[in-house]
Amino acid sequence: MADGNGSLLGASCAACLAAAGVAWAMYRRTPVDTSIRSLNVVVTGSTRGLGFALARHHLLRGDSVVLSSRTASAVESARAALTPVANFPGQKLVGHVCDVASPSGCDSLASEAKRALGGIDLWINNAGATQHPKAPLADTPVETIQSVVGTNLLGTIFGCRAALRVMLEQGHGCVVNIDGRGSRGGASPQSAAYGASKAAIPQLTKSLAKELKGTGCFVHTASPGMVMTDLLLTEASPASLKIFNILAETPDTVAAWLVPRMRAATDQPSGMYLHYLTPFGVAWRFATAPWRTDQLIKVLP
Repeated sequence: MADGNGSLLGASCAACLAAAGVAWAMYRRTPVDTSIRSLNVVVTGSTRGLGFALARHHLLRGDSVVLSSRTASAVESARAALTPVANFPGQKLVGHVCDVASPSGCDSLASEAKRALGGIDLWINNAGATQHPKAPLADTPVETIQSVVGTNLLGTIFGCRAALRVMLEQGHGCVVNIDGRGSRGGASPQSAAYGASKAAIPQLTKSLAKELKGTGCFVHTASPGMVMTDLLLTEASPASLKIFNILAETPDTVAAWLVPRMRAATDQPSGMYLHYLTPFGVAWRFATAPWRTDQLIKVLP
């Protein structure tokens, strides 16, 4: 009898997991563009991590890409690493130094993209700054707050402004803003400035969607979820590392999913929210956690 109950319980659990998986897939369904066509793409903060992976996957689809970072050495290093990927006829890979916290820096980046590529089809506001070290707001240095808010919020605003000036003039174009912890309005203790800077991103996107109605230009938000980068691992505890193995993905995995959807979003009305990791996905990953042990990083007992 016990064996029968165990089998029934196992079957029920399997059915629940299957249903959750289907629900997750349905929730994440968005238009996908995997065609080989050349879009002109700007990715801010694209010399490492997710930004680098996004640039790489756009190049793999035949797009021309403008890389950017705050330092010339980082831009040149990333450009050298990605040059072998740019193999399509007429495809261009351009590097430009840009501090997104500077409005003139974003204007210069947009001008260079227009000059080098002939226009901008897609601008991805990916550049971001995390809070390090984490601390209560009262103990956080003013310089840290200014850096985080300047990059994450002002950098996104200035990036949108610079990109849209070009796009409105050419009559088409799309901006995608990358969200982060706090974007849904949840608390982010020990990194309050970061959470506040990211909470503003969905609101900014909604405001711009209203402003751009009828212009042929669009704006969307993308949520990459938890991406395994050096920044994520900073100050991580053993308990956090276990969670990372369950929820996190490599930049390449996330970019491979996002890029076809970002490309499709260039033709979609404003307001799309591209979620790589959804609430259904979180539940699914915890339910299947035993199979994700040490998937990305080895956690010592």
